[in-house]
This record gives sequence, structure tokens and C-alpha cells, in this order.
Amino acid sequence: MPPEDFLKRTIPHFANSRVGMVQTRWGHLNQDYSMLTKAQSMGIDGHFMLEQTVRSDYGLWLNFNGTAGVWRKECILDGGNWQGDTLTEDLDLSYRCQLKGWEFKFLQDVVSPAELPVEMTGYKSQQYRWAKGSIQTALKLMWRMVRSPYPWRKKLEGMVHLTYYSVHPLMLFNLLWMIPLLGVQHDHFTEFTFQGYPVAVIIGMIFMILGTGAPSFFFIYSQKEITGSWTKRLKWLPYLFFVGLGIAVHISRAFVEALMGRKSPFVRTPKFNISEKKQSWLDKKYKSPVEFTTFLELLASAYAIFVIYLAFSYGVYFSSLFPLLFAVSFGYVSVTALYQRFKRKKPVSVMDKDKVGENPS
Repeated sequence: MPPEDFLKRTIPHFANSRVGMVQTRWGHLNQDYSMLTKAQSMGIDGHFMLEQTVRSDYGLWLNFNGTAGVWRKECILDGGNWQGDTLTEDLDLSYRCQLKGWEFKFLQDVVSPAELPVEMTGYKSQQYRWAKGSIQTALKLMWRMVRSPYPWRKKLEGMVHLTYYSVHPLMLFNLLWMIPLLGVQHDHFTEFTFQGYPVAVIIGMIFMILGTGAPSFFFIYSQKEITGSWTKRLKWLPYLFFVGLGIAVHISRAFVEALMGRKSPFVRTPKFNISEKKQSWLDKKYKSPVEFTTFLELLASAYAIFVIYLAFSYGVYFSSLFPLLFAVSFGYVSVTALYQRFKRKKPVSVMDKDKVGENPS
């Protein structure tokens, strides 16, 4: 829902003949609706307030977010036009055009509010599409980007940008390896110490600070920029971690399928015109079905609980913190999806797979 003066505030930037696309910031119509929408709003705000702002200001590769932007037709055609070989045709076109020398502009102060997905399976379907499409785009354009004449700092940021979703299979890998690592900790926990503290605990604390402190600051700072307060939405941060970790199984599937070259249809994210807490979407037919990965998430939650049990059995209590976060996250995502499925008042309909949606990437 762009503001009335949207074109008046975006079109003037095309006075520069090298500007091929102008992107505006997404706002949220229903960020207070649920724990899920609060988590999504924080993630999207971080992407726009920090990532897109810095990319635009420092001449790094900026991506079109699929909506709330304006394109120059000549730029689209020069970049090779829209292509359907990835699930993120917006990200794909963005890189192809900028590799041709076109410049993109991001306007942080122009806000276009949109509805956040309120259904867990719909949200997971959206993230699956973005994740798989991003990796497909990386496989398609990474080597071309590396061979381009641009500075290495720009290339490095582009590599991180295109492979961002690899963090989810890495997180899942960490969880799966925790049982053998617990065995090593149990056998050698007290052999190596520093200032009286086990080295394993010290290393674990350092990685916990790095793994949670940096992203926490990232998202809280974006909220500070929007609301003017460091603490106003601080309580929303755990929601973001629960949702972000909880979809690791689903995203890992998308990651592997992209690497294998397996194609899948474009599944549009369901929207229900939800803007207030009192509104309900449960009686509407336009919904996405629960996928088998939901049961894998339940299994992953059970696995994490078993890891916690082993940590307490071995006496390495500190090592139970990460699996506890995984257990809660996978449990929340899977149980919410199943709860919403069985609470529906009407049968699930087949989703429209031919419509084009959006991708903040």
C-alpha cells in the first residue's frame, strides 16, 4: 500500500540516467497481530534499515525487493529481462542489471506498508521460496560476479548476500553434532582450564556472545532507528530468534534442493487483509497445507531435548543452553503450524502457484 505521493518521491531520482531502479522501505500493516508478525517485522526492519541502507549508501549490490519499487524499462531489457529459472526473479534481475553498470537507489524515508503473513505454513512457504531462489541466483551469477571488474569489498558483500540462507543448514548441522561433542566434553571437560575455568566453557561463552550478541544488536539498532528507543521493542527479540531458528529444517531443505538443481513451482504467500488483532483468518479458504517438514521439526525438537538430557547427565550444564533454544524454536514453529491447521473452519484450498510475489532477500 504505497503512500499517495509515492511516484512524486521516487521518479525524480531517475533524472540520473544511470539509475535503473528505486526501492522504498517496507512498512507493516499488522506487526502487532501475533508473535509471528512481530518476529517478521523485526527481521524485515533490520534488512531495510541497515542492510539496504548501507548497500545503497556505499555503492554495494542492492536488490529489488519484489515490490514497493520503480524500474526503468531500459534497465530491465539491458539486464536480460525477467527470467524464470530461479524462484527469486527480482534478486536475479537486480544482480544482472548492476553487473551491466546500472545504479540502484534505496529510499529509507519512503515507507510502503504491507501485510505480514499471519499463518505459519504460509510464512514458511515464503521463506522457502526466498531461500531456494537466493541459492539458485548464487549458483547462476556468483562466478560472473567474481570475475567482474568491481572492487573485492563489493564482491565479498555480494557473496555473503547471495549465500545468506546457508546459515540455516549450518545451524542444523551444529545441533546434529552436539551429541558426539557432548561425549568429548564429558571425557575431557576438566583436563584443560584457564584461571580455574574449563576451556570448553570459555570457548562456548565466546561463541554464544558472537552468535547472539551481533544479530541482537543488529535488529535492536534498526528498531531504535524506527522508534527512537532501544527498549520499546526489545521484548520482541526472543520471538525473532524462535522463528528464525525454528525454520532451519525447512530452509535446509530449500538449500539442498537448490544445490541439487531440483525445480519447484512458485507458491504465492497467502494474504488475508489482516490489519487488526480482532480480525481472524481461520474461516478463509486461501491457505497453504502443512508439509512433511513440520514433522521433521517436531523430530528435531525431540532430538534437542535429548541433547539437553545428555548434557545434564554428563554434568556439562552450560552445553544445554543452545539445544534448549533449538528445542523451543522447533517446537514453536511445528506446533503452531499444526495448531493452525486443525483449528481451521474450512478445508485447505490449493494455493495459486502462478502469481508473482515479493522477496526481500
